[in-house]
Order: sequence, then structure tokens, then C-alpha cells
Amino acid sequence: LTCVRICPYHVPKMVANLTGVGNIIGAAQIEPTICQGCGICVAECPAKAIQLMHYTDAQTLAKLDALFEHDEVLEEKVLA
Repeated sequence: LTCVRICPYHVPKMVANLTGVGNIIGAAQIEPTICQGCGICVAECPAKAIQLMHYTDAQTLAKLDALFEHDEVLEEKVLA
């Protein structure tokens, strides 16, 4: 699964007895006490099956957009 591969903190773990999106057997489980709340899994999940607790999808995506925009500004300053 994308979330298992993409998480920099290795939080999502495959659980064979969980039912995922589309009633597929086997799904990722995210332990909320370990999750760092970065939102990368939310942005990358093709099934849109993940939502950060206390944040809507739109808020999470806006947070990520701002982060990437900030990185581009820093990169421009370094290159200038």
C-alpha cells in the first residue's frame, strides 16, 4: 500500500484481518499515538482512505501545499 511505503516514520502497518476500501481483505492500520501528523499519507493515498484526526482533508492538503511552497521560496533564495 502507498501509505506503508511513503510514511517517513514507518507508522502504517499491514493487518491481514482488516477490511480495506472496496471490501478488500488486508488493510493498513495507523497507530495514532505514533503518527507524527505530517499528512503525507493523506495526500498520497489513491483511495483517499486516510484522514488526519482533528483536520479535514482540505486543511491537511492546504498545510502540505504551504510546506511545498515554502520549500520553493527557500530554493529560489539559495539559487539567487
